[in-house]
Amino acid sequence: MRTEPNSPYHTLGITPNAGRQEIKRAFRRLAMKHHPDRDPSPNAAEHFRSAYAAYMVLMEWDHDREPKPERGTAFNNAPISRNDQRPMRRERPPTRAERTVFIGLHVTGLCFGLALVFSVCLGIVLGEQSPAHLVLTLPGLVVIPDSISGLRRT
Repeated sequence: MRTEPNSPYHTLGITPNAGRQEIKRAFRRLAMKHHPDRDPSPNAAEHFRSAYAAYMVLMEWDHDREPKPERGTAFNNAPISRNDQRPMRRERPPTRAERTVFIGLHVTGLCFGLALVFSVCLGIVLGEQSPAHLVLTLPGLVVIPDSISGLRRT
């Protein structure tokens, strides 16, 4: 039996009459295949999230006592509400190289902003530039706070 392309059954690759154990097996198979720690492809996290969403939709209702959910109800139109209070797993921590690049970019931005502001102000004080050149300090004034806040996060 064919399922719709955007149904949770199609996402997990199972038939609509699959039981709880088959749903769990299909989710575990996809989770192992598309987990961001195992799959280096850029859209691995998206595949993993869609498999998890399909799994949660199918596991929310009891297969033995309640009818199957109607097409397009919880899976496509509404966000899945989490009843448990477990914290969501964070993305992987940045590597040392990523942190170094991040710090380097913020230090560069800070140096650029300070150099720009001081050079324009010094030029105005020494009489080489008119006060209209103060407009040129705006990029520096925008970059400096962003660089400082970025460096505080590291």
